[in-house]
Amino acid sequence: MKFEVFVTIDDRFFDDEKHLIPHWEVGLEEILSPEFLKLTVLEADKAICQITFVEKYLSKKQTHLFEFPALAFTILLTERPIEVTEYNGPSKKVTQSIEGFAWAIQQEFEDKIRSFFYVSHLAKPGVFRALDADSYIDGKYHSSVEIGTSIHRESYDAINKIGWPKYKFLELKQAWKWYVKLDYPFERLAKTKVEIALNAYSYLFDSNK
Repeated sequence: MKFEVFVTIDDRFFDDEKHLIPHWEVGLEEILSPEFLKLTVLEADKAICQITFVEKYLSKKQTHLFEFPALAFTILLTERPIEVTEYNGPSKKVTQSIEGFAWAIQQEFEDKIRSFFYVSHLAKPGVFRALDADSYIDGKYHSSVEIGTSIHRESYDAINKIGWPKYKFLELKQAWKWYVKLDYPFERLAKTKVEIALNAYSYLFDSNK
């Protein structure tokens, strides 16, 4: 099965933002580096996520009425039965089902892409302004995906203008490897001090908080 997520990114720069273009281009070049976004889904299936650049894509959500560039994230997996738990009052029944495979994979895939954008801003604050995102299964539209706001673009620009100490940038590959080793999905309840800090950081991307 083929799972895809298209994330539209804002490539518009106003006159007073022109200095951000090299920052954007370097980040884009690193993201498009082949075969570094390795994913493990459902704690069993391992896949390399291919990331390609799409020059023009119209979001299904159509928050914006014209096309934008997009990053297309794609993984290929073989459909198989997965464990499904059904609850009936206090009792539960665990069965093997193939029906929930696509839904489960897509949900986890979306979560990992959202985490990838969070980590991207850790490595290179303000590198992208994500707009909308759509998911597809075997070429058919599945749902819209909430990626989050990109407040770091504005904060990075402001820091440059007022002369505050500059951010220290990291390679995206280095930051992602650290995050994978940390093994903290942003959706899980934070336990350690680092996880608590990351959880608080993730709220910066939520337009509702």
